[in-house]
Amino acid sequence: MGQRTGQDAAILLGSKDVSGDGNSFSISHSADTPENTAYGDNTRTRLAGLKDWSMEVTGFFNDELGHWEEELKDLLGGSSLLGVFPGGATACMIGYEGTPLASDFSLDTPVDGAVTLSATFTGSGDLWRSYVTSACVSTCTAAVSYTDGVDTGATATECQGFLRVMDLASGSDDTLIVKIQDSSDDSSYGDLITFTTVTAGSVSETKSAAGSREQYVRASYNITTACLETAEFTFVVSAT
Repeated sequence: MGQRTGQDAAILLGSKDVSGDGNSFSISHSADTPENTAYGDNTRTRLAGLKDWSMEVTGFFNDELGHWEEELKDLLGGSSLLGVFPGGATACMIGYEGTPLASDFSLDTPVDGAVTLSATFTGSGDLWRSYVTSACVSTCTAAVSYTDGVDTGATATECQGFLRVMDLASGSDDTLIVKIQDSSDDSSYGDLITFTTVTAGSVSETKSAAGSREQYVRASYNITTACLETAEFTFVVSAT
């Protein structure tokens, strides 16, 4: 990972990958610094105050089912899991994720150009810097599968996990079980976060670990089915 252009960037809204409609996103992250300069001080002094953040996404109008106009039109004033990934939502890539409020939704319809839309999301709660641990399509497997470990560079006192199940092609009895695991040596892993068992597509979930996180993280998953290997899930897992 290093410097990059934005052509491979990804935008995940709720359980949908809406990257194909987007062409730009921006993040603003700030902190209040209220002044507490008193009589007799020779320089201004300030306190560390509340943090705040927002995201703006822009792109092209697309009213087909499963695209972001469908997601955005009913979201105004509500919140949704939102993640943006400068290098794409693929394994080992960095993302920024949170559950902001949708505060603005605008359409621009020029006579001589493509119809575009933009949306502004105002932060509510933390903005997390995450690592994609898995982005895959998986078919039925009774055995547990594991992704490669991702080196986060250091341990952390807390961990937030994100799961998005974009699609499910299967029967009614199929289930997907996803966990985030951690390790101090990229060899011996233990369960850190267990997501709610998934039985349908279009699901997103955010979950916190009960304790600290080791330096390496990976995802484990398995699918059980009563339909003789007809189950297929498309999902993305990330962790802070």
